[in-house]
Amino acid sequence: MSAQGYPYYDYWNALPASEFSNDMAHRDNDGEARFAELLTPVLQEFSCP
Repeated sequence: MSAQGYPYYDYWNALPASEFSNDMAHRDNDGEARFAELLTPVLQEFSCP
């Protein structure tokens, strides 16, 4: 991705398994909050000032 100039953020292992509800695709409330905290600065980077 970086070779082509695309931003890439790998969050695959960002959350522990304990923050998922019933499988690796469904986060519980704590997992959602933590993931939002991780994504906020990235989204702000791409938004207009």
